[in-house]
Order: sequence, then C-alpha cells, then structure tokens
Amino acid sequence: MFLNDWDMTLSELAVRPDDTILENLFYNQVKHCSHFQHILTRYNEEVNFSGAPRSYENLWQYAHKHQEIRQRDRNRDVRMKSTQ
Repeated sequence: MFLNDWDMTLSELAVRPDDTILENLFYNQVKHCSHFQHILTRYNEEVNFSGAPRSYENLWQYAHKHQEIRQRDRNRDVRMKSTQ
C-alpha cells in the first residue's frame, strides 16, 4: 500500500526533508493514484479558494483519512456479504 510504504520510507530517513519539499513530493506521488483524485481536488479547493496554506501535514491527513474510510467501507461490504 502506497501510504504505508511512504510512511515507512520517511521514517527510515536519517534527515527528514523540510515540509515544503515533502508536500511537493507527496503531492506528485498522490496525483498518480486514481483513488486519491477527489482528495486532491478537495485539497486544491482548500488551498485555492479557502486560503488554506499548502501543507504536507494537511495533505497527509487527507490521504490517510481517505484510506481509513476506504478500508472501513471494504470491511462493511465484507460483513454485509457474509450476512446474506
């Protein structure tokens, strides 16, 4: 899973890059994942229309929340199928 690999790689770095660099790198990676497209749209709307700053932490939170919701939905679907 991309997010786990990203987090693991970042945790193994001797020196953590500046958040500005991380935001740029993470954004460029996330934009290639089709299931993250709507969170990028939301993130860009927040930045461009609501005045939120570009932020690695915010983008990371968006991505992780999205993944959490997808996992919860998959688990719910499995439970629903098992009760039918």
